[in-house]
Amino acid sequence: MSSVSHFFDWIKSSFAANASDAFTAVTNPLEQYKLTRQVPSHTPLCLAPYTSISFSIDGYATVCCLNRKTTVSVVDQTIDQIWTSPEFERLRHEIKNNNLGYDCAICKHQIEAGDYEGVKARSSDNYLSDNYSRPVFMEFCLDNTCNLACVMCNSLLSSSIRKNEKLPPLKKFYDDSFVEQLIPYIPHLKEVVFSGGEPFLTPLYFKMWEKMIALNPKLIIGVVTNGSTLNQRIKDLLQRGKFKINISIDSVDKQTYEAVRCNASFDHLMDNFKWFVQYGRENDQRVNIPVCPLTNNWRGIPELVRFANTHDVSINFVHVDRPFTLALSRASYTLLDEIIVYYQAQFFEDVSHSSKVNIRRFEGLIGDLKNWREANSIENNLQQTYDALQKLVDNIKSSELIPESSTHTDSKSAMIDKVNAVIELSEITPLQRAKLLSVFNSYSIERLHDFMSSKSKSEVVGFFKEYIGK
Repeated sequence: MSSVSHFFDWIKSSFAANASDAFTAVTNPLEQYKLTRQVPSHTPLCLAPYTSISFSIDGYATVCCLNRKTTVSVVDQTIDQIWTSPEFERLRHEIKNNNLGYDCAICKHQIEAGDYEGVKARSSDNYLSDNYSRPVFMEFCLDNTCNLACVMCNSLLSSSIRKNEKLPPLKKFYDDSFVEQLIPYIPHLKEVVFSGGEPFLTPLYFKMWEKMIALNPKLIIGVVTNGSTLNQRIKDLLQRGKFKINISIDSVDKQTYEAVRCNASFDHLMDNFKWFVQYGRENDQRVNIPVCPLTNNWRGIPELVRFANTHDVSINFVHVDRPFTLALSRASYTLLDEIIVYYQAQFFEDVSHSSKVNIRRFEGLIGDLKNWREANSIENNLQQTYDALQKLVDNIKSSELIPESSTHTDSKSAMIDKVNAVIELSEITPLQRAKLLSVFNSYSIERLHDFMSSKSKSEVVGFFKEYIGK
């Protein structure tokens, strides 16, 4: 056994006895977060840069699905080239130096809010190792085929929304050749997660699952599903593999649920939920419920926690930053204050391990709400908005990877024209303009260019209108 493993065992055995006193003596949020982890003290804040690759629907690989700057095109790139790319190495360097501000803003926010249980970085601790030569965790969001048009989703992630908006199908970046490229990595993977779209409606995923079951029977295969699709083919597949089901449920009130998950049936969902829960118990992979707290379902969140506790399943809260009209992170000080008061008055029975974790995650959500409340109490500074736009335009002009010629739809002038078309939407407020600029500036200029160059001005404007919401 390695020295790292010995130290890890010692940490686990002594953690419970010593953590409480140490925690109260430390006030820095990053240091407090470190004390809640059951890993060696020298472990980086997040192990994802050393263990994980996430493949996105628009043809990019990132370390984590929450990254914005750390992106590598999958076109003409092997997985090995992605893994050793300068972009991945840069993020490893920043994380090693505790700089979450570089490209991990959501986890940084959650840690600062005291949401140590819900922070996504925490899940990477499961892959602690003394050898980080290859990825052991992969996320796949490769296809947007979906039967629902959820109010917090968009045309990039739902084919139903694209159809409703009369947009063309998305370009496909992944096919059978991608599945073949994965084969050497599959035996070394410990866990994978599939999302979409609706994974159980994606033919390519079934091919990947068959390969994974054959080459690595112990591999944990996570699926983030809306719970609407369950047939005999899916049941047979699940019985042959080690699947971990994540069912997105945003309310246990039928009317609220169906208002959020457009085209869904709450009664049908509950029937499928019962089957998935039983499957999870029989295979020692308990169901998890990802929840999107929104401005139109927040009052029912405590009851959803009780629902999860009653069924002895876990729950986690998904950070939603769009559309602005539904995202609690963008809500007014007054509304957030009302939600916090309501949540702090709730009581839950901690009768199982799952319920204890769920309660801690709910308390973490309250911490997030408090941080958003304070941030949103500050009036928008129009000069800061102007400065941010000027910086964005200057960065576009100085980029060496974007062509100069104004005769091309992917030129610098065309990109600036599209940015201005979004920012100058007449129906949005100055505060919303500032928020849109924060979205633009969270991505690299090259990533924005790739996104915009393949779309007309009207499609770009339409996509960012989805960010604003109705």
